[in-house]
Amino acid sequence: WRGSCPHVYRAVLPVVVPSLVSVAALTGVANPDKPPVRDLHTVGVVGLVTLAVTPWLLWNLKQYQHNHYALASLQTTFKATLGSFYKLFFKTLGVMLLPLLLPVGLAAMAIFSMKSSGLLNRGSISAVAGIAVLGMFGGLLGMFVVVKPYMTSRLQNLVWSRTGNTSLRFLSHLRFRSMLGLTLKNWLLIVLTFGPYWPFAAVAVARLRLRWWHVRSGRSRAGDPGPPRGGHAFLG
Repeated sequence: WRGSCPHVYRAVLPVVVPSLVSVAALTGVANPDKPPVRDLHTVGVVGLVTLAVTPWLLWNLKQYQHNHYALASLQTTFKATLGSFYKLFFKTLGVMLLPLLLPVGLAAMAIFSMKSSGLLNRGSISAVAGIAVLGMFGGLLGMFVVVKPYMTSRLQNLVWSRTGNTSLRFLSHLRFRSMLGLTLKNWLLIVLTFGPYWPFAAVAVARLRLRWWHVRSGRSRAGDPGPPRGGHAFLG
């Protein structure tokens, strides 16, 4: 990896700045005479701005990392666009919100249906609201389980399949369902063993990620079928 310490700081600094601004606002360092409520407003604005530029921050960091891998005289270039990172960001946001919004939407449809049929009363509203709350709680748990394997698989495929040069390139075809299945298995075994399975889970995740990661040498050809379905890494 051909990087330098000053360039690393330049790539990482934009990720750190929002946190520093938030800490300064909360501790009163920036404006000691400002009321705490305004500081909370500042933190909220910084949080929203950070959320909006998160894809750019991640793209900027990955661009620096993946532009500096090298093998002998060959050095990689990173071809992923900023737009592809924003596209992944919005897809991940949809995966996060869907489990939470779906119970609310179903509850609203149930209430509208009961109102149309004249069955709507205080008891039915309470029952539907209770079911919706339970559904949102289940959706929240599902979100924590689903989002990380989705983001991990999609981000790996995006950054590595856009890394390489005319003589050597990388390919990644990590499947979301494979990551999700392994994540569910790992969490189950971690809970059953009260924690000691965690190192084995980390090794299993690394093995799965590397299984669908490939190195290919030679110039790209039109109609290249890509890696074999078995997912074995190869060179040549």
